[in-house]
Amino acid sequence: MSVMTPVLDGGVRPVRLRPARRPVAATAPTTVRELKVAAPVLVRQPLAPTATERAWVVLAHLSGAVSSAAGPLVISRLVGERSGYVREQALAAANFQLAFLAALAPMLLLGVLTFGFAALFVVPLVLAWLLTTVLAAFSAAGGERYRYPVSPALLH
Repeated sequence: MSVMTPVLDGGVRPVRLRPARRPVAATAPTTVRELKVAAPVLVRQPLAPTATERAWVVLAHLSGAVSSAAGPLVISRLVGERSGYVREQALAAANFQLAFLAALAPMLLLGVLTFGFAALFVVPLVLAWLLTTVLAAFSAAGGERYRYPVSPALLH
């Protein structure tokens, strides 16, 4: 279909009409997929430990050097009821001390059987244990959650 339209020079020119387009709506067309937005999820991030909690955790890590697993276990039972951070770190220290004892006992027995030859392996083991314990204490003093490199989950 065509229509005659006037032009500026005084003549007329045929114009072909196109089929009408759909009017542009203010909202998005219905053919577009709707974005489904999930409800906001509350993520609970642990609060930074207080100075008292950090002091207890440092004591738990360092007490392992003196009393093996007994010191961290006592701290876990006494203070761990009030603070999850102290309980978690004290149990991690106790687990590490038990793992160290489990590695040290066969080495000492092997040292007796080999007339001291296995002592070559005991010295690096003890140095690694001491270094790891001190690193855990420094980390706890800064308020971080320290993960021991070798720590089976014996105690929960």
